[in-house]
Amino acid sequence: GTGMPLAESSRDIARLAMQHAGQDATRDFGGAADLVAQVLAGLQLEPQRVAEVQANMATAYLEAERWEDADKGFAMAIDALPQNARGRLLSARCRALSGMGRNDEAMKFIQEAVQLAPDDPLVQLTYARLLREAGRLAEAAFAFTAAINTLPEKSPLKAQAQRELELMRAKGKPPQETTES
Repeated sequence: GTGMPLAESSRDIARLAMQHAGQDATRDFGGAADLVAQVLAGLQLEPQRVAEVQANMATAYLEAERWEDADKGFAMAIDALPQNARGRLLSARCRALSGMGRNDEAMKFIQEAVQLAPDDPLVQLTYARLLREAGRLAEAAFAFTAAINTLPEKSPLKAQAQRELELMRAKGKPPQETTES
């Protein structure tokens, strides 16, 4: 049926949105996700396929800083997708919650995400940022370091995480410096 191409195009939208993070173009990906949502509503797809598309669209909304739309999409997708995707999806949902100022809720979900996916650098990075927001700098430094150590060498995200860690340390020195492993 039309399920596969739709899932693929939504995956492309999500990937492009992430590649253009922080640029004006991300607004357009939010619009593209709206179109996919309209198409999706008119199709009879199996629940897992629908959830996949919703998660991809939520990713585009996240990059477009459309927090409510992102939160809704992730919330719907999380329970329908396989358990092994849950950690990263929860982590992404935390970014949306945090964007809406719902940091306590985000902190609750990110702790579950870290338990489910302790080695996922994106989960660790989101955790680090939430800890930093909460003023828990020593723990944040630890999570930043975990993310940095697991991100691929050439990843722009690795450089970004290193910058954020250095900035955080410069701003408010954590009581004890975490040792680099």
